[in-house]
This record gives sequence, structure tokens and C-alpha cells, in this order.
Amino acid sequence: MAYTSRGDASGILTTPNYVLDTNLGSNKLRVTIQIQGLKSSTPTNGEIVFDLHDNGFLFEFHGQQALKDQNYSLHIHQLPGVLDYKRSQLIVREDAVEIILIKADNTSWSSCVINEGLKIAENVKK
Repeated sequence: MAYTSRGDASGILTTPNYVLDTNLGSNKLRVTIQIQGLKSSTPTNGEIVFDLHDNGFLFEFHGQQALKDQNYSLHIHQLPGVLDYKRSQLIVREDAVEIILIKADNTSWSSCVINEGLKIAENVKK
């Protein structure tokens, strides 16, 4: 399932395009965020902020150099279940970031997340 949002150049962090995938396992959810031009492994053309909490996460990307106009925020709260901090992770790839969320228990993400989507907190000016 893919989601899209567009912002403007007013300094507001916009919600990025992202795709949800529950095919990794019943208690795993992959959130793939597309950022065209992102360098892989260690991003040299942007700063990434990633903070996990019990039932959600904050992801921010602040573009630099050729990506200076790309500033995104995806702040998710009220996920259906508690996250396993030690196993959940962020992976930087060429042109994308993958967030792998793993529930502390073995219950499925599918019914809640795929049917209802993610609960996104409002983006604010930075």
C-alpha cells in the first residue's frame, strides 16, 4: 500500500511517499520511504533523525547539497502493539530508507495497519 503527500518550500517538513509491506513475517512491518538521490549506507547528502518509542516512531530527513529542498517528516503514533526496540531498525539504501518495525509479541500487523493505515502526527514548522 503506497501513500503520497506533497508540501511546499515554506520550511514545513512534508510527509514523504512511503509504502507498507507486511510480507516479512507476521510481527514485522517494513516502511519504505522514497528519497530520490539519497546516497546509500551513510547519507552524505542529508541528515536523518530516527527515534523509536513504545508504539510509534519519528523519522525526519533534512536534505543537503543537491537534496537541500527535500525535507520530510513521518511521525507515527498509536501503532497497534508495542515495538521491540532491539530488533527494529532503519536501513539506508540508494534512493530510499527502510524502517523495519518488529512487535514485541508475535501478533500480526496486517489487519490493523493495512486496513487502517498509519496514524500520522501533524507535521510542524522547523
